[in-house]
Amino acid sequence: MRPFAQHYAVGPVRFFLELVLNGVTSLRAAGRLFSLIGKLLHVPLGEPDWSTGRWWLLRVGLAMFLEPKQHADDWILLIDHSAQVGQEKCLLVLGVRAANLPSPGTCLQYQDLQPIHLRVLKNPDQQAVYEEIEAASTEIGTPRAIVNDFGADVHGGVKLFCEQHPETVEIYDITHQCACLLKRYLEKDERWSAFTRQAGQTKTAVLQTELACLAPPHQRTKARYMNLESLLEWGSKTLVLLEQPPPELLAQTTVERLQDKLGWLPAYREALAEWSAWHALVSSVENVLRRNGLSRKTPSKLAREVKPLTARSSTYQFARTLRKAVAAQARQLKSGERVAASTEVLESCFGKLKVLEKDQSRQGFTGMVLAVGALFSKLTSSIVHRALQTCSVNFVKDWIKENLGVTVQAQRRLVYQLASEMSETKMG
Repeated sequence: MRPFAQHYAVGPVRFFLELVLNGVTSLRAAGRLFSLIGKLLHVPLGEPDWSTGRWWLLRVGLAMFLEPKQHADDWILLIDHSAQVGQEKCLLVLGVRAANLPSPGTCLQYQDLQPIHLRVLKNPDQQAVYEEIEAASTEIGTPRAIVNDFGADVHGGVKLFCEQHPETVEIYDITHQCACLLKRYLEKDERWSAFTRQAGQTKTAVLQTELACLAPPHQRTKARYMNLESLLEWGSKTLVLLEQPPPELLAQTTVERLQDKLGWLPAYREALAEWSAWHALVSSVENVLRRNGLSRKTPSKLAREVKPLTARSSTYQFARTLRKAVAAQARQLKSGERVAASTEVLESCFGKLKVLEKDQSRQGFTGMVLAVGALFSKLTSSIVHRALQTCSVNFVKDWIKENLGVTVQAQRRLVYQLASEMSETKMG
């Protein structure tokens, strides 16, 4: 089956897109694999240029956003934006109908969601976000719920939308909500700031020594409280190594060196146990809501799930705080109603986009943002065929021109070309 005016049939196009999207193969490598596999199978597959494959990817991605969506009153939207360089932010809206949520016990997957809306906005404020949500709702009807991470601009825009549409409720993404509560508890604990400071100093001190294998993990400045597991695990396991250094470690160093560089750690034994208990509690809450969504029954389910983790008084109090926060969200819902409670899949999309963009992600948004839509395509022959028929290269170019304007890359090329011309003029 060959789409009109296409050199390649649908089969090779599907294969190329599978390599890129599911095989995590670069655009250039995917083209080269065609000829290699063709030689091995003695089949003339050709060797599509990477730029041809890029247009296939963008055409399928745009087609997925343009696919007609059902109008219904049970849509649940997941919304967030991503920044790279420059003033632009990419606002992405994904959707799933409550009727199509996966069964309890199953996390949301790409195949459960539909791409609804995509815009690259310059310095978006809450009013801009509100207008984009209104635009998205024209495609599907007024949503029942909007899940977001409560970032200032997005949260403000969602709040404005809910004021205009009282039937819509706003749901706080459980991962960010738990991270904020954990941050509040940890930042009140003076031991925590001292521990992280000493861990950072130790990393610098041992990284170029024979103790490099014991260096603490990198402490992220962004979303730090969503990524504590590796640091807490390092502290707990390194304590074990200090108490009973294995021969393999002592073959490289001495007990005195270990104590010199890491002797501060035992003072945090009790603190690490307490912090790890808090983290286990947060992980349990997140797991329940990721897999089951949010309903009026969620608080009582959480109480049963976290009870074994609340032996410590501080953990018991933390569990109460978490349950109250979740209960406040659940009270917005009707009896028997269930909505998604995590934007994890959406954030995964932005991660995959950066993988597809590679180094390009450091230079601002380009037309590659449309590749996000292709992540939600099942890549069947009929879907690929329809996308290539309905979204021509020129159609995609028009979308990019209308929605992206002059990109950071284009500006860079322009100003440095002008700089070269000015230099040549001066030399002349």
